[in-house]
Amino acid sequence: MKQPLHVVRSVFSSAAGALVLGVALAACSGGGSTLPQAPQNTTPTVPDSTSNLVNANVTAADTAAAVTISNLHVHLDRIRAGGITPKTTSYPFDVTNHGNHTMPSATQHFIYLSNGAVTSPASVWGNPKTFMTDANASMSANTYVHILDQYVATISNLRYPSFATDVAAHITLLLDPEGGVMLSQSDLMGVLHASLVALGSTNPGYTHEFHIFLPPGMDTCFDYTTQCYSPDYPPTFAFCAYHGSVTFSGTGAGSGHVVFSVEPYQGTGAQGICYGGTTTLVNATASTLSHEFFESVSDADPGLGWYNGFTGNEIGDECVPSAVPNAALTLNGHSYIVQKEWSNTVHGCSP
Repeated sequence: MKQPLHVVRSVFSSAAGALVLGVALAACSGGGSTLPQAPQNTTPTVPDSTSNLVNANVTAADTAAAVTISNLHVHLDRIRAGGITPKTTSYPFDVTNHGNHTMPSATQHFIYLSNGAVTSPASVWGNPKTFMTDANASMSANTYVHILDQYVATISNLRYPSFATDVAAHITLLLDPEGGVMLSQSDLMGVLHASLVALGSTNPGYTHEFHIFLPPGMDTCFDYTTQCYSPDYPPTFAFCAYHGSVTFSGTGAGSGHVVFSVEPYQGTGAQGICYGGTTTLVNATASTLSHEFFESVSDADPGLGWYNGFTGNEIGDECVPSAVPNAALTLNGHSYIVQKEWSNTVHGCSP
């Protein structure tokens, strides 16, 4: 994979001022790339929720438009093999509130990125929408999502519904000789902006979250750094997923404050590294998504909500599967294996 330039970047990153997206769609080159790889389980074990699908065609012309970003905040979901240092169940390692940037309720949106047409996008990624729909629907009978109550000051049910319309975001990328592709962070912000425009969304703020799912064989790196999701190239493999927020300038569809997550494909070799013990694509995807969802709700603008001030760990980081057993859950009649989340109430990982 093409190695990006190295710039030191902290777990919590923010960009003040403005950043104008460029037109380049990065391609991979160099040694070590083995993607795309076949996932361990390409057949979903649960049916996906039926939804409408709107297209967002992301082109060089789209990213060349003056899409200006300010106040970009991100938090990395570090590689399970050692990037995160899970803590004990002792109360000094509880998370604290650094500004109350949380989401007491938020509609969940799903953006499926492809390098071509996808006729049934949700099933390709292990049916993440079904998982989130099940998690929301089960709130009246399961304590799982109610772990978040303590951080957002509400105990109401059904507060994280899935939006009826998903986005199929199409982007044309150059393919390197080894079969790999790589998107920069700026490229992904262009995808997010185009998707907001396609949905007609204006200033979604803290009542909506947008999850961008990368297709098989696609790496991604932070701009001008060696911090990447790159299971095909271990020297730059720094994170499994991330969440953040961004403010797009202007008015109308595609403008305003947006909370998002970036969800790389979990059916590759990253599956065993990022979420050991989750042996299916469905569970690996659900575990990744739940980690970012829980952290987005409790720390919507990373570094301005709930996290451990000593370590920088958010509530998902405190309970990574490398040190804490996964949770086997039944949500809305479907079985999942996902990671646990930190609860100040029990001073440990729950459920």
